[in-house]
Amino acid sequence: PRPLHLRIFSSSVREGTKLERGDEASSGSQEASSVTDSDKKDTQPLDRTLMKHIGILAGSQFLLNMGFSQMVPVMPLFAAQMGGHLGATGVGLILSAPSAATLLLNVPLGRLCDTIGRKPLMWVGTALTAIGTTATGFASSLTTLLVCRLIVGAGSASS
Repeated sequence: PRPLHLRIFSSSVREGTKLERGDEASSGSQEASSVTDSDKKDTQPLDRTLMKHIGILAGSQFLLNMGFSQMVPVMPLFAAQMGGHLGATGVGLILSAPSAATLLLNVPLGRLCDTIGRKPLMWVGTALTAIGTTATGFASSLTTLLVCRLIVGAGSASS
């Protein structure tokens, strides 16, 4: 089958060019003869299965990205629970840890994705994000909290 991005964009973008070519065909242009049967297949609407898969991927990415910002409203509670020892540096480290992990792991995990495929990394990434997010709630020290947030970032980079 054709790659996903071609299947998504070919039906909307190419459809406009087909109409233009069709208009040219009525005026006798030779470019209209360049429309082939495979081009006509590209203008068919997207099937339900593809739309379902796109919806699942978009929904899962939305939930994963919401996990990044979950720490902001509860940070004062963590600071109070840890005896107020976090300070501005600790809060900054905790909030930026997932982004730092994602930044460091995107390229190596991208190469791994090319080697073993997308699906295994998406499963592992989602599991790592879930584990890191759950463990974040049980963290009792800055070090543990930082490790948990790095795991969330690694999971996000993997998925």
